[in-house]
Amino acid sequence: MPYLIDGHNLIGRFPGISLEDPEDERKLLEVLQIFARFSRHKVVVFFDRGMPGAGPQFHAGQMLTAHFVPPPRNADDAIFDFLRGHKDARGYTVVSSDSEVCTRARRAGAKVVASEEFARRVRALVRKGEKEKPSDKPADIEEWLRLFGG
Repeated sequence: MPYLIDGHNLIGRFPGISLEDPEDERKLLEVLQIFARFSRHKVVVFFDRGMPGAGPQFHAGQMLTAHFVPPPRNADDAIFDFLRGHKDARGYTVVSSDSEVCTRARRAGAKVVASEEFARRVRALVRKGEKEKPSDKPADIEEWLRLFGG
């Protein structure tokens, strides 16, 4: 199930990422890229305004897309336009803790997850994935070569 994310609403939910940081969008996208890879869920993020030097859209492979919504529109409007443009909003999960965004997403038929809860899930999945990631230490490489021939 793809996630539609209210980007600036999610930023403050991760340690080390703050709305005051000029690199906040980039840092969030890095975390979400890892999440998308481990979870195998598509992620579409909407940000108010744009990232300096970036165009209106950013793609990181097939699993992560970011939309930078220029004024006078905002990310909330873009999320609802996206849902209206798809036949079945029930196939999407909207991530936000903004009460208006949550209410409108539910009315459209989408599932809703609070930003705090989603951030908790992302951190848990990323930690789990990092623990399971094989080591690339020379001793491990030698062991892999011995086991699998090479």
